[in-house]
Amino acid sequence: MALVFRKLSGFSVATHINFILSQYKMARYYIDTCIWIDIINERKGFAGEDLAGPALKLLEHIMKAEGTIVISDAVMQELVLHVAEDAINSILAILHAYLEYIEASAMELEEMKRIAIQRKLPYKDVLHAVISRNRHALLVTRDKHFKHLEDICKHYLPEELIQ
Repeated sequence: MALVFRKLSGFSVATHINFILSQYKMARYYIDTCIWIDIINERKGFAGEDLAGPALKLLEHIMKAEGTIVISDAVMQELVLHVAEDAINSILAILHAYLEYIEASAMELEEMKRIAIQRKLPYKDVLHAVISRNRHALLVTRDKHFKHLEDICKHYLPEELIQ
């Protein structure tokens, strides 16, 4: 995510830069389950490309920028189905200062159900998009289903956010 510097009239360059950096540091990220699995299992892509490396660089970027990782009960429910609980706990312990745990609201669950049925998409993917939008967080995923949810929430690959 590149920062664009443009001098605003009436403000010094230093004031403008400090304002931009303060906004940048408050960035929030909603990391989809597939990215967590990439990290924990050190997964490779179909062509042998490293999927864990860019995701780990994104976590490093978030920590350096003092960002927030929003993690939902839905992500946690999916994670325990795919990776060992001790591996989950280890990575979350390292990131604890940057995590914000949330639970999906009843309204978010209702919206998820309606959209998932209308569009014939996986319920959890729709829920992740709705939560990300509602919590003003950048959705980070490699899941192709999210291209059908762009009107709800834009999504990003880890490498798009660390350039």
